[in-house]
Amino acid sequence: YLTTSYGTGQDIDERIVEANPLLEAFGNAKTVRNNNSSRFGKFVEIHFNEKNAVVGGFVSHYLLEKSRICRQSPEERNYHIFYRLCAGAPEEIRQKFHLGPPDTFRYLNRGCTRFFASKDTDRQILQNRKSPEHLKAGPLKDPLLDDHGDFSRMCVAMKKIGLDDAEKLDLFRVVAGVLHLGNINFEEAGSTSGGCTIKNKSGETLEHCAELLGLEEDDLRVSLTSRVMLTTAGGAKGTAIKVPLKVEQANNARDALAKAVYSRLFDHVVTRVNQCFPFHSSASFIGVLDIAGFEYFEHNSFEQFCINYCNEKLQQFFNERILKEEQELYQREGLGVNEVHYVDNQDCIDLVEAKLVGILDILDEENRLPQPSDQHFTDAVHSKHKSHFRLTVPRKSKLTVHRNVRDDEGFIIRHFAGAVCYETVRSRTSGTQTLGLLQTLTVGVSNLQTQFVEKNNDALHASLETLTQLNILLERLRSTGSSFIRCIKPNLKMVSHQFEGAQILSQLQCSGRSEW
Repeated sequence: YLTTSYGTGQDIDERIVEANPLLEAFGNAKTVRNNNSSRFGKFVEIHFNEKNAVVGGFVSHYLLEKSRICRQSPEERNYHIFYRLCAGAPEEIRQKFHLGPPDTFRYLNRGCTRFFASKDTDRQILQNRKSPEHLKAGPLKDPLLDDHGDFSRMCVAMKKIGLDDAEKLDLFRVVAGVLHLGNINFEEAGSTSGGCTIKNKSGETLEHCAELLGLEEDDLRVSLTSRVMLTTAGGAKGTAIKVPLKVEQANNARDALAKAVYSRLFDHVVTRVNQCFPFHSSASFIGVLDIAGFEYFEHNSFEQFCINYCNEKLQQFFNERILKEEQELYQREGLGVNEVHYVDNQDCIDLVEAKLVGILDILDEENRLPQPSDQHFTDAVHSKHKSHFRLTVPRKSKLTVHRNVRDDEGFIIRHFAGAVCYETVRSRTSGTQTLGLLQTLTVGVSNLQTQFVEKNNDALHASLETLTQLNILLERLRSTGSSFIRCIKPNLKMVSHQFEGAQILSQLQCSGRSEW
């Protein structure tokens, strides 16, 4: 609308419009509530000159849902790009990247493996590209989604925003590499070392993965089955020792690498999108923040913790901007408006971000230890906040599934929208193993893969990165005028004219609106 109404009629208008389908391909996925759900937060700015004409734009992104890369719920899918590549890639690319139907990849086959397609485009997808589930139940239907057709449209969008064929292939190569990485399996080594090896059946998959990611096969093999530990005492300090990984540890390391590679791929896509509509100066801008709402599931991890922390900060901003400042204005102008009371959530925010004793600082401190552990981190959180109103142990939960969580395996935070039990087992991420694996990419065959390593050398811990990004965002929001839109899903069936009262009430509670 903005580029049509206020555009200059130049190429930049088209590039701004074409950027969104590309971001959706790499950052959106099918969920049970939305066939095209954005799984990352974004702040989109459209900039104008003194004559109110569009001169450029900028996209900031936050909290990509990394867990989806390795696992999805039965009725959900991974990111669209994986299915579009499998369904729509030319046969030459399919063979070059060793692609099969979605059910042949671990990172896709635990969710829904059907393609989105119309009756006509379903005929265009070759039978050997379809999963048994797709062949039996037919394609997924959505008037706005079509994996085969969307692949072609995505390629056109890439060209319009300035990506040449070589860079486009690099993106697809990394996507395919992530899929093959997930198919690498491990088994116990059967030696006194207690480590593991890659199964013989995964030898060809390892070869494909190394080829696509621009690695030496032996380097990838060693990196996936061992970790590097630096000595702190005895002999020469800082001596690097390779420690064999057990099967479960190797599986976790493989998945951590897949998440890190795809996350950096997404960072690169956003960077290239921003490069396609630069601007030297602007008189004003209109910004739209689209970020996930409050989340709580049966099992909640570090991802939900970060999302809900962001929502606590945004709720505080909402309270300040709409409730506190507006009521102060009414009082100054002598308007007889009844006061609206609201709960100040600063104590919950301090619980997360306070210096030294905040959960993020405790997590960061744990990651600096020679041998960090989930249990030690959780015990430290409980120890430093024994009497905090907002925090308690899992056994005090009203839900049986949470009462089964041990005290050193999680904690409950009472958010503005409700209490959430966060499980810390395997949620605490030191990043050391992932950093070591990513450094293997130093000999990547493409410029894109080299950028992964350069960026990784300056990478912050996830907790610090979340805090930094959020503070920058809030500073940006406070410098502008704000309007708020609360999106309420009327039902879970994605149909019109059907309202589910309990579902709507739950969403109102999660947005902090139920007390009004």
